Amino acid sequence: MSLRTICTASVLAGIVLCPGGALAQCPMCRLALASPEGQPLAAALRSGIALLLIAPFAAFAVVAALAIRDQRASANANPDPMDPVADAAPPGPASGTDRRPC
Repeated sequence: MSLRTICTASVLAGIVLCPGGALAQCPMCRLALASPEGQPLAAALRSGIALLLIAPFAAFAVVAALAIRDQRASANANPDPMDPVADAAPPGPASGTDRRPC
């Protein structure tokens, strides 16, 4: 079995075996947030969650940008040794003065 199959089966088993109530809030919190007095609290909770999500996404973006920049820099500094175009000598001047004898 491949790793992809095992991961997919594990995720599906976790979804199927996870009870639906485990994803919900506690009943008291749900009632408090559903009431008219709880609407500002619910909005603040959503804003706080969005604010807390910014840090992991920013950290991932910085790491990804640095990795891409490093990869591009190393690719430009070390050309492929198997590339025949990189080993070719630059073309000489258009005049015939620098030709070598046969």
